[in-house]
Amino acid sequence: MNNIESLLKTVDEKINTQSIDVSSSEILELIEHNFIELDTPKFNTILSNKVVKSIANKIKELEQIKNSLGSSRINHKQRIKISSNIHNLKGLLKDVFNEYKNNLKENELYQLYEKEENEKFSNYEDKIINGSPDEDAIESIMYPTYFDLEKIQNLSSAIKEHFMSLNLDKDNYNFAKDRTISFYKKTKYSIDTISIVIDKTNMTLKDAETKLKKVNENEIYEDENSIPFNLYDYYHQNVIDLYYNLDNLNKHKKILINLFKNLTKNYSYLSDLGILPASKTTVFGDSNFEVVKQLALELKKEGLVSTQTTVNDLIEMFTLNIDKPANKINLTNGTLNDFGYLILKMKPFFVDSINNSTNYSDWWSERFTFNSKDKNKKSVSSTISDIQQGRRFPSKKQTLSKIIESLKPIPQ
Repeated sequence: MNNIESLLKTVDEKINTQSIDVSSSEILELIEHNFIELDTPKFNTILSNKVVKSIANKIKELEQIKNSLGSSRINHKQRIKISSNIHNLKGLLKDVFNEYKNNLKENELYQLYEKEENEKFSNYEDKIINGSPDEDAIESIMYPTYFDLEKIQNLSSAIKEHFMSLNLDKDNYNFAKDRTISFYKKTKYSIDTISIVIDKTNMTLKDAETKLKKVNENEIYEDENSIPFNLYDYYHQNVIDLYYNLDNLNKHKKILINLFKNLTKNYSYLSDLGILPASKTTVFGDSNFEVVKQLALELKKEGLVSTQTTVNDLIEMFTLNIDKPANKINLTNGTLNDFGYLILKMKPFFVDSINNSTNYSDWWSERFTFNSKDKNKKSVSSTISDIQQGRRFPSKKQTLSKIIESLKPIPQ
């Protein structure tokens, strides 16, 4: 029996078996043998008219049988068995399409599959850009209050693989390039848009926190319909919702930035577009890194950081980032009171998501050591409080005040 006969016999046996275990490896191996032995036109004909057509016809037949069984419980096991066979046969057909797409360009079934795949990934692109993995899911309706991190991360992985596969197809280079560039631009636009939303949400949060502080916790108000409500509870819930929104917006932005960087790294033609790298934000809430650079230079000049610490290290540390840094920066050449005074005076300049009492001490504790000693957030918070209450005093107040001056261009 030659390879052609062996292939067709195996395909027939596999697609007509009653077992749900439809393995594709043996068929793919036999297809490969024929690919090596036969001339291209003959191989393409056999693959298209015998293999692909047979599998597709069997899938159609099984789907018709499944539909004829209706929804009666008596046929439940049979429907499950048929569904499994359909699933495995579709997987086999997909493997054949992906492995031999260049040989199936003229095949109508492959063309339909390719069209559906492109539409599917176009839909994936829209979902990750909008942060909404499912159209009918609560995440889509309530974004950014609801955000499914795992689903969006999975979409990101699928999109990376899709563009890699697309760009490996040299016969469709222009199509792949156009699709990649289009998505690249959409991703950059979405990153910039989310950055603006984050800034506005921070401002709204600051306003809500200010209102919350002014409201009596137990005071009852009436709305326009004379219905009583607790204004404190209202503002408190508003603050909580805004924090959730900020957290989800930053998570979404981080995924898009990583995706943007992945595309930039893997497809050199994107560099020719002149699109600036995905925007970064300082911990002070804007993109003015000149101010951060000046702060870094002042810290270096006054010897408040170790000599091994570079200006770029400090700039990176004062860049808004959800992740904890791999290494801490050591504050030196000063007392704990000096560092506490510096931290206290810098607090008003930080974004609201950091400068609240809990996060602020934690931020410094996670990123800095003090004369080579780690301090937990409780210790940092205690030092700040002692300085604020006048129980402790800095020894380098004039020097530290000069450093604070470098932050004055930042609106408080």
